[in-house]
Amino acid sequence: MLPLSAQNAPQPGCTLEKTDYYQCNSNAFQHLLAVSKNVRVDTGRMDSFGRRQMVKLVADLGKKLVAPEQRADLVFELMWIDRSGRIDFGPGDVAVARLNIYDPSRGRGEQSLVWVETLSGQQDLPWPSMVTQLLQQFQQHVAGK
Repeated sequence: MLPLSAQNAPQPGCTLEKTDYYQCNSNAFQHLLAVSKNVRVDTGRMDSFGRRQMVKLVADLGKKLVAPEQRADLVFELMWIDRSGRIDFGPGDVAVARLNIYDPSRGRGEQSLVWVETLSGQQDLPWPSMVTQLLQQFQQHVAGK
């Protein structure tokens, strides 16, 4: 049985609000981030810029980077949002990149999702700019930096 303080603690998790945008429990994620020590980073195989920036983010957060075969408290996944086949009307910004954060102890896939940071912008923005803006946005929203 969980201690009373753990039973009353807000549960982390995210729900899909609208296509490409999630609503997550910020307080629960803040607590989870604070108590986590080991973080694995997942990026595209050929995305060396994104990987370097993610490794720097993990270090800036004071967390230890672990290899894929090691146990991680959290998994940070950087991804480009594929908009091929979608028709966007108007000059407005669209979701172009996302930082998904998973808690492997909660299972696999969507059920383990504890935070989603989505970058909205123009589709022709270069990937390094997307990554930089997305990680800055994450730090402002979550890490308080």
